[in-house]
Amino acid sequence: MFDYARKRSYTSKPEKVARERDFYRLYKPGLDEHAIEKDVWARLEGDIAPVLRRVSETDMASPKELGTLLSLAAMVYVRGRSGLERVYLGVEQQMRAGLQDGTLTAEAWEEVRELHKLAGEEDPEETQITYEEARRRVQEDEAWSPIAPRDYVLNRIDELYNIVLDSLIPDSREDHIWSLAVANPDAGEFVTSDSPLSWMTALPWEPGYKKVDRVDDLDSGESLNNPDLTISFPLNRKLALITRPFDRDSEQCHFRYEATAGVVAWVNTRTQLASLGTMYSASEDFWLLGKGNRIGRSTDHFAHWGHLRRGACFS
Repeated sequence: MFDYARKRSYTSKPEKVARERDFYRLYKPGLDEHAIEKDVWARLEGDIAPVLRRVSETDMASPKELGTLLSLAAMVYVRGRSGLERVYLGVEQQMRAGLQDGTLTAEAWEEVRELHKLAGEEDPEETQITYEEARRRVQEDEAWSPIAPRDYVLNRIDELYNIVLDSLIPDSREDHIWSLAVANPDAGEFVTSDSPLSWMTALPWEPGYKKVDRVDDLDSGESLNNPDLTISFPLNRKLALITRPFDRDSEQCHFRYEATAGVVAWVNTRTQLASLGTMYSASEDFWLLGKGNRIGRSTDHFAHWGHLRRGACFS
């Protein structure tokens, strides 16, 4: 595990990393506190697990199985912090609008305050202010927004999942096709991260680069539906899903192709850029791209950035 935000790396078992207790717990009285895990994730995981196992064993996927793998990509995105941040922003924008026009009532605001209490998020200056104070802040401070209770956010998870999945399915990827990249034996391994679904038009050192962090209307930026985007999602250390331009003149239709070290490094770099600071790999070293699309070792890359950070601290 590489936690480059905290400048550390360590070795652990998969079941012991990327864990957080009660991450999807609901607090509203009368509801099953584990409903999200049981009613949403357990069902999806049950459908996805056998397909992922078969694809991993054979390095092949049918069109139907591709749909299941894209469902996995959408699920992983919305289950992570990156996806939840998008939902928080969307819910808080709706709450702000409701305070402005009065559609978020005093009774509903009391529920907001109570849910924050039940979740242990009592903050007298933010989550426990009165309804009148919240409306006053909205009218007087354009930058202020209420903090959404986690229950409100988790109840939008299924909506975000469908938005992301609809954007990934082949029919919506105009002029692009999905490919299953299979790493050659000498090409190195694909790595994953805390947010492995990556979409962007170019790498930072390439013309036209623009950081993309929008999903539909939940945040500002560029939409996942942009046909110029390239999307990638690592499935395991050997396999990754990648969109490619469709060349009708050459009748390009190959779904599976062999990935060289350059392709592996390209996908790993995109995975790193899309992450929130944490990457996971089976080995201590893996390929990344540097400026000019030069292939380099991850250990050299992180050592270089560590040197730059230390220099900045003493400058």
